[in-house]
Amino acid sequence: MKKFVPHFIAIGIFIAISAIYFSPVLEGKVLDMSDIIQYKGMSREIQNHRINYDEETQWTGTSFSGMPSYQSGLKSNGNLIQYVDKALQLGLPRPMNMLFMYLIGFYILLLTLKIDYKLAIVGAIGFAFSSYFIIILQVGHMTKAHAIAYLPLIIASALYTFRSKKWLLGAVFTSLFVALQLYSNHYQITYYTVIILFFIGVVQFVKELQNKTLPNFFKRTGFLVVAALLAVGTNLTRLATTMEYAPESQRGKSELINPNGQKKDEGMTFDYITEYSYGISEAMTFLIPNFMGGPMGRSVLYDSDGKFNKNSETYKYLNTTRNQNKRKKLQQQSLSYWGDKGAGAPTYVGAIFMFLFILGIVYIKSSFRIWILLATILSIMLGWGHNFAEFSRFFIDFIPGYGKFRAVTMIMIIAEFGIALLAILALNKFLNKGDDKEKEKKLKLAFYITGGITLVLALFPSLFLSFLSPNDVNIEDQTFLNALTTDRASILKSDAWRSFIYILLSAGVLLMFVKGSMKKQYVVIILGVLIISDMWSVDKRYLNETHFVNESSFKIQKTPADDFILNNNLNKSRVLDMSVQSFFASSRASFFHNSIGGYSAAKIKRYQELYDICIRPTRDTIENGKKRTYPLPSPNKNKVLSMLNCGWVINQNQEAVMSRYKGINPLGNAWFVSKVNIVENANQEIESFNSLNPANTAIVDKRFSENVMEFILDSSSTIKLNQKEYKPNHLIYNLTNITSKQLAVFSEIYYEKGWNAYIDGEIVPHFRANYVLRAMMVPAGTSKIEFKFEPTSYSTGETVAYASSILLLLLLGFVSYKELKS
Repeated sequence: MKKFVPHFIAIGIFIAISAIYFSPVLEGKVLDMSDIIQYKGMSREIQNHRINYDEETQWTGTSFSGMPSYQSGLKSNGNLIQYVDKALQLGLPRPMNMLFMYLIGFYILLLTLKIDYKLAIVGAIGFAFSSYFIIILQVGHMTKAHAIAYLPLIIASALYTFRSKKWLLGAVFTSLFVALQLYSNHYQITYYTVIILFFIGVVQFVKELQNKTLPNFFKRTGFLVVAALLAVGTNLTRLATTMEYAPESQRGKSELINPNGQKKDEGMTFDYITEYSYGISEAMTFLIPNFMGGPMGRSVLYDSDGKFNKNSETYKYLNTTRNQNKRKKLQQQSLSYWGDKGAGAPTYVGAIFMFLFILGIVYIKSSFRIWILLATILSIMLGWGHNFAEFSRFFIDFIPGYGKFRAVTMIMIIAEFGIALLAILALNKFLNKGDDKEKEKKLKLAFYITGGITLVLALFPSLFLSFLSPNDVNIEDQTFLNALTTDRASILKSDAWRSFIYILLSAGVLLMFVKGSMKKQYVVIILGVLIISDMWSVDKRYLNETHFVNESSFKIQKTPADDFILNNNLNKSRVLDMSVQSFFASSRASFFHNSIGGYSAAKIKRYQELYDICIRPTRDTIENGKKRTYPLPSPNKNKVLSMLNCGWVINQNQEAVMSRYKGINPLGNAWFVSKVNIVENANQEIESFNSLNPANTAIVDKRFSENVMEFILDSSSTIKLNQKEYKPNHLIYNLTNITSKQLAVFSEIYYEKGWNAYIDGEIVPHFRANYVLRAMMVPAGTSKIEFKFEPTSYSTGETVAYASSILLLLLLGFVSYKELKS
């Protein structure tokens, strides 16, 4: 047991650090995360269904008039690896659990590289407190954080497979950690993990080619590929359903054609993918946190701790401005951030880690330096996005899968990982035996580079930089602009001095070690204290005690309007929530009602287009510094909402209003029409809304025309949804007096990959009508119609996931037993 004691100490330290940083959690408070609140609204019906019926529903009816629940809380019971994930988190509350996972993952990576546990603890702290990893916790990007936490463990296992004689042990643990990362459900991070593995593989290939041991390389690579496939198998439920749904989601291609004959939307456009891009000089925030002035939205009138700064030049100028309207406008323009990436906050990896990273570049000579540098440099260049457009376009157009993800700034996680790893490798080598003269020479070189840059910027911040943002071109008051840039320069100067001092202190400690005046263990302790002091204080700018709230205030609050609708909406008609700023980007209504809107980056493409063309409110917005006026919605907007069965509107005063008072006459859950218009394509289908009366006419694309038969409307026929037996994945309609063939339209979203229609237990055809809805021919004598959502991708995925999980757990038990026995 003695050899495990150091690791128990490390775990204890990591738990303590996580608990201290997130101490409000211990008081019963929760992190106020906007994305988590949105997730609650989207997933409530799914969770209630799980409780009430002890099954998963792959469809939810509460958001966007209905959509698959694959990305909104659906669980895979066949994936048994999820229990390993829970065990690794030690039952720690959120977000303590994610910080702990960052720490333990990087710690294990360093241990597999034969680094002493004390130095591994320091390295884990430096990695875990990289500012981006903390910032994403503040906004609630938990799946992203979850996936990042497993990145070091995947790299550790893959490296172990290549470098150790126990390659089977490495392959099995690679499979386990890939399975766990896939389970976290953030495939963009997994894609970036593959990029790192690619560079590791290339470097290893060259190395073994030189050593004439390529059979060994291919054997171990083959086992890693098999390990990855097994990991995919454990997560096949979510992967298969996501792949099936992706072409139908808003990330898929549109069928609409522009007047020039081109597709209106080819899916993820270059501008959409690179909307959030780092400025080229913004990589300097790795070294100086407020190099670009700090996070977006923060004013120069406040310091990094959020305290009002009356000594700022901007405040002094505003205080002399008597025109209140002008003063208010200028105050809104007094932003500290002067970059152009358009998102988030600085990506600070630590002044000390950057200093050690440069030391690693000039001092480390192993193959590790090569793949770390290649991956790090690539991630920085791709993070520049539209600021390095041709390079980004090449990857989007020619590198498989790269164009499927947006927010290219996220790829900087590769650099954050690489910088931290090479920094600790450099420190580890430096603290072990070697030529002291070479150490001193390389140490001074690294100090001259990093210390020199920070010192020059601290002394002469305006020598190389303008401190002007692209948005500042609209500011006509030159005196105000001069005050603003002076304050921005002051912000940079302050943090440049800060970084210089940390670099100077750490370099001084290492120089004392080389000179023999300080022992190794004291170097590790002092550097550990400096690193955590540096990173902790910067991270507290973005996630601190003010971001925690009492759990009661974290709940989605029910309003009197919600109560009124819940008590009076007997037929569960849909709700249009206009009390929020954008009902199409809010799941508040979805928490209580069947909503027209919702919150999802993967809503159904056709529904998004219907909203854009026919429903979107007219408004002027400022996008990228330019005014944009959204076009007027279809003159038939209310009839579009009528066919979506919109029965209630919550107005801006948070009052519940029956939609008919707004000119919307909900058509119900289903109705019969008297005629059908066959159109040639998607353009004609959606243009038909300009004159469509959905109460008596259905618009059908010609590809479904073979399903339409002759019929005559019988006004005495009725069709009603059975509300008592309602399930989102099983809808039952009761019909009366169906004396002849009828055409029924349902106010439910059409999605062919899983929905089956049944009459008397037999599957019958249904098809799309009115661009997004379902329709079907109803034979005479029909008394009941059932719609069941039965995606084979889910059922097949569950079977494969269960079998793969058992196999992986058996392999894990086998190799662990062999290792412990040896």
